[in-house]
Amino acid sequence: MKGIKKSFIFVIVITVVMSLCSCADGFFADDGGLNASTSSKTESSESIGRVNPSEINFNLKYVTADEMKPTTTTEVVAKVRPSVLELYCITDSSKSSGSGVILSFNDSDDDGKDDHALVITCHHVIEDASQMTAKSIYGKEYTAELIGADPVSDIALLWITPDENNDFTGLTAAEMMYESDALIIGADVLAIGNPLGYLGGTVTKGIISALNRDVTVENRKMTLIQTDAAINGGNSGGGLFDASTGALIGIVNAGYKSSAAQGLSFAIPCGTVKSIMDKLLDKGYVEGNFDFGVTFGTDTFYNSAWSTKTYVVIESLDSYGSFSKGGMEEGDVILTIKVGSKSIDVSNYTNTTLTELENFLGDSSFKIGDKVVVEYMRYSRSQRAYEKATAEFTIEQYIYGII
Repeated sequence: MKGIKKSFIFVIVITVVMSLCSCADGFFADDGGLNASTSSKTESSESIGRVNPSEINFNLKYVTADEMKPTTTTEVVAKVRPSVLELYCITDSSKSSGSGVILSFNDSDDDGKDDHALVITCHHVIEDASQMTAKSIYGKEYTAELIGADPVSDIALLWITPDENNDFTGLTAAEMMYESDALIIGADVLAIGNPLGYLGGTVTKGIISALNRDVTVENRKMTLIQTDAAINGGNSGGGLFDASTGALIGIVNAGYKSSAAQGLSFAIPCGTVKSIMDKLLDKGYVEGNFDFGVTFGTDTFYNSAWSTKTYVVIESLDSYGSFSKGGMEEGDVILTIKVGSKSIDVSNYTNTTLTELENFLGDSSFKIGDKVVVEYMRYSRSQRAYEKATAEFTIEQYIYGII
């Protein structure tokens, strides 16, 4: 019996020693046993980076008007508020802020954890941004990347990915109600966003004041939902939600700026949003859409020591728009513009000239491929004078991010 007992104890000792040696390999290896784990994370990260948005099924959730079930306002806010993000953008010359709404999550590598979130915002929020950061109501920050943007509809799609410190825990995805014709004037709505660029997660309440309101936003004519919910700078790109069900019904894109008017705010209806979003997910741009990409102002020049004359000048250019691609520059003095067979002469400025020029370039009959001829004057530093010139180019497909 004693011999058997000693043998049994010997076997146990040998087993324990071998186990400790095995564990020691993990503790005393050159990389501390972390190399395999790090390599796996790096490989996973690179794999995510190689995924194209068009290859991902974001499993977007939609809800019909009949499926919208009323609940309390506090329940709605608790559900949808975590779907709205603060957006902070850096351009070459400035910083800006806005909002965005999460529409879907995706687990592309099937590891049980979401590694992409689809975010919708306004084009003017992210325009010219070289760096974009999204921040949740919980204070977690994510790097945002562009999928596609369309200035005509003022819609942009982004995606964000988590990292070791900032996962998607607690965030929600909004459910879109795109039957905009089912909306009712007078229905209660909630606007959630990042007003003034530092009040993220702010909730304001109002009603639908009007549907199919034709307004001009960022020099573009749009058909929008009107609401009296309080909207301020930084709310753009945030969500307009049905207050009784939490359904996303619009993307906030404007508040009327006037000391003489209050309660005039606007949102892009989700009927428009869905159509544009589907095209941006497919190609990264909206086929057939173009943008002249030019903003005009005025400047006054001296004809002599005793007389002056006001001219139309280019104030700013979108580098992806047709005017910039056609060789036009900021500061150019515009004399005439011809598009196809239609033309306008702005060489003799009046109080209505800028409005007439805006209406001319907004002609719905213009299309991609039409020839544009611009007569203008450009300042020559060598001559120290303005020289007359002519630019000829065609209207091109607008693809944000590609010159």
